[in-house]
Amino acid sequence: MAWCCAEPALIAPPPLSVHSLNTDDHIQIPRDEIIAQARVVAAGDIMLHNSVKTSAHRAADTHGNNGYDALFDGLRPMVQNADLAFANMEFPVAPVHGRGTGSMVFNGPVAALDAIADAGFDVVSFANNHSFDQGRAGHIETIEQLEASRLDFVGAGHNCEEAQSPKIFEVNGIRIAIIAGSRFYNTYIDDGPDNPCNFYILGTQEILSRISQARQMADFVIVSIHWGVEYKHDPLIWDKNLAHIIVEAGADVLLGHHVHVLQPVEIVDTKDGRTAAIIYSMGNVISGQGYHYRHGRHPLGVGATRDGVLFGFTVRQIQRGDATLTTLADVYAEPIWTWRQPHPANAANIRTVINTVMVDELLARAQNEPDAAKRQALIEQADMLMVRRRQAGAIVGQQWLPPWQPLSP
Repeated sequence: MAWCCAEPALIAPPPLSVHSLNTDDHIQIPRDEIIAQARVVAAGDIMLHNSVKTSAHRAADTHGNNGYDALFDGLRPMVQNADLAFANMEFPVAPVHGRGTGSMVFNGPVAALDAIADAGFDVVSFANNHSFDQGRAGHIETIEQLEASRLDFVGAGHNCEEAQSPKIFEVNGIRIAIIAGSRFYNTYIDDGPDNPCNFYILGTQEILSRISQARQMADFVIVSIHWGVEYKHDPLIWDKNLAHIIVEAGADVLLGHHVHVLQPVEIVDTKDGRTAAIIYSMGNVISGQGYHYRHGRHPLGVGATRDGVLFGFTVRQIQRGDATLTTLADVYAEPIWTWRQPHPANAANIRTVINTVMVDELLARAQNEPDAAKRQALIEQADMLMVRRRQAGAIVGQQWLPPWQPLSP
């Protein structure tokens, strides 16, 4: 029995042979071709407490730059492998106009600038709350010392226009802009816009204007900000809001520092179709903080000022059809640790290590150590670094830590 009013049967087209199709019959999907890329590594606060400077002086007989090279030896493998490496320089360099130091007042030697450059860093921010620790004369002298060094610098200049303007770095043919500023200063000696100056981020208008300027000058924009509440792992709501305003305005990466502990990494899909990265705090690179932490005796938070990360990413330029696009790729956060070893003079030798590299070194030594007590001590040191690495991952986001498998002890 036939159904009433059925629709006429559809006649299927004859099957097409794949071999009979020519390329003009296909929908052409543009393939991305990588035409250039640059690997960038960024790190947080370099702080020259007196204990750090003492550690450097003790190494002067065995390490270059008056011993300051020893502080950064452990970071060289990763920092030198980058095409562009950044850190926050949280101390003036005023050998002539220095007026003394204290627990919260810093001054560093010229040798420290050379050691930072030899470690592989290319550019530092001098926009932070310790920029004026040595007064107006010390601030000016620091700018002059940076200009004479092998380091580029951002966030400070001979006038405010220079301090606030993006600095362009051409890396493997990609133009990368860096803007640096600070939300606050312990002392800010304002001598007018035409005199030596730092970028003081008081609101949003000026930073957004500079990001717009950078987007016209460069393919990729990095913003560095000194901000936040010290020793807090959670960023302020105000800072989170500002971070999203900044990346929506055109920044591709936002690098935060100042709080001396780690804060999270966040990935943002912007309204204009970009992918941006925010790290609210990269922690310390090196400092004299957290000296009383004893692993296994104190809560993990007591050692938080000795945790940091090398925050890495790739700036990738691709060809997609007729368009050339610059994108963010391969984001990671490699935990680092301020290592303090006992010294015969009842003090500490301070240096910074990459946790995974140091763990492998300690376990390799343990494998070849015949003394049981010494072997156990090496294993315990390695275990401490593995715990600190997991702690860092719990804060920045475990997914951003590179895959790694420790050696068997």
